[in-house]
Amino acid sequence: MSIFNLLHPFFTLTFVPMLQRSMNPLYRSQRPSTRTLFPRRIHTPPSLQQWIDHITARSPQRSHDILDPDRASQLQRALPTRQGGGYIDDLPGGAVLPPAHHLVYFRPRPMLRDLGEDGSATELNPPAPFLRRMWAGGEFQWPSLSPPATLSSSPPSFSPPSSFSSSSSPANVLKVGELVTQVLTIPKVEYKKGKVFVHQERVLYPGSVRSDELTLGGNGWAVKETRIHVFQTAEERPTDKPSSPSPTSSPPAPPSISTPDPIYTHTYTPTTPLLFLFSALTHNPHKIHYDHPFSVSHQHQKGTLVHGPLSALILVEIADSVARQGTEGGDKAKRMVGFEYRATGAMVVDREVVTSAWWEGEVLALESRQGGKVGMKARARFV
Repeated sequence: MSIFNLLHPFFTLTFVPMLQRSMNPLYRSQRPSTRTLFPRRIHTPPSLQQWIDHITARSPQRSHDILDPDRASQLQRALPTRQGGGYIDDLPGGAVLPPAHHLVYFRPRPMLRDLGEDGSATELNPPAPFLRRMWAGGEFQWPSLSPPATLSSSPPSFSPPSSFSSSSSPANVLKVGELVTQVLTIPKVEYKKGKVFVHQERVLYPGSVRSDELTLGGNGWAVKETRIHVFQTAEERPTDKPSSPSPTSSPPAPPSISTPDPIYTHTYTPTTPLLFLFSALTHNPHKIHYDHPFSVSHQHQKGTLVHGPLSALILVEIADSVARQGTEGGDKAKRMVGFEYRATGAMVVDREVVTSAWWEGEVLALESRQGGKVGMKARARFV
């Protein structure tokens, strides 16, 4: 008997069915795909990778600014969260700057000729074609040695923080009228799904700090901030006819909102004067915040956009006010040491924004909604 005759049953039972299944289109379509096991890598364009290598290897950029009382006071007069009381006088020298109010300092200083087509400063922008810039999110950190907040006996509602005297405050806080040093680095740039995410890290130190005195991971800092901008390519699709900057008809009623019962809500309408004042205070000439036709026709937005940092600052104001009421079930004021936020949708001018906050354990969750859609989410931590 030949070897073939001995192996014939084995071939018949094993290899022939395998061959038949492999030739069957239906069987091939049912085989598990290897795409989930070996995903396709997204290669960074060479010109972009060259820019990423350059910007992330750049030495820390050190600069100084004086926390003049004019900008600090004008910001408070413009914020929607501070419109319920009387006129806000100029802040006195030595008053501790409220959380995140440093956003109106260390402003960009470009030449007019160097602005991008969209009006924004381009110093930290990636190369073309990633020219559409949006504020994606960020984080604030404060040291736990900041001065304690004053506990309010009123029910949970917004009450602006009181000022602290310079004599009762530790060294690592920002005070009105004093010199501050900022160190700017770009620790990370990510390329995801055709978008470029640029992470800025800004560390602020009270006083004038020399390069050899800086310890980015050590003590002495007053604020650590991360800013994340996302850059996209220009869309080449036609846009709908631009709507009027100020709609005369009311927007459709928002859908029902299924969120935890908030302990605090605040409603405001971002107006063109508010956006103008914030753009002026932050030296931000980005057209999407004041040029309605540009925002709609070129950027494909639904209208003039509210600043991402303005929306974040309003939520910081709310978190700081809630903290001074004490945590859930407690009666002791808390001090905010961390605040993370993420923009989840564009919010436009002249449409009502509803902000709310609720406790998730010892973390305060916050969000802003416009037309029933979440435009920003945030989480605040306390000690």
